[in-house]
Amino acid sequence: NVTGTLATGNGGTGATSFTAGKVLQVLNAVNGTIDATTSSTLSDTSLTLNITPSATSSTILAIVKINGVYVRHEDTSLDLALFRDSTQIVDFGGTVGLVTTALSTDSGQTGDGITYLDSPSSTSQLTYKVKFASSDNSQQIQINNYIRGSIRPKSSITLMEIAG
Repeated sequence: NVTGTLATGNGGTGATSFTAGKVLQVLNAVNGTIDATTSSTLSDTSLTLNITPSATSSTILAIVKINGVYVRHEDTSLDLALFRDSTQIVDFGGTVGLVTTALSTDSGQTGDGITYLDSPSSTSQLTYKVKFASSDNSQQIQINNYIRGSIRPKSSITLMEIAG
């Protein structure tokens, strides 16, 4: 339970306690930057979001949607991981497998996502960041890419603080 009053100027409600399971805050970020990598080592994407939990008993529900996944070679897949600050909290390894016909040099777009319930036990500001890698370690993989037209796909991250 929360003790004291959550200041309304900081997004609080002025309440002194919360029922477990109640959503205390919802934050969202949308990003359309094209990120690319050829490495099988996890690299930063442009998708990041900060949240400051109001109680150490709170959990954070992270919902990530990745769009415009594009690869330049067959049999290359996207490896997605979610980090809290510098700590990897979950790796969804090889979440999108893109397979094209033999000898193809391009593969079409698709999307993928991550949903994860984290228990950070903190009331300090936390930074959630999505990292990605190419399963091939030499073939480029991109997110937020577009093949035709001028409308770029965008990826998003939503963080919900849930009372514990």
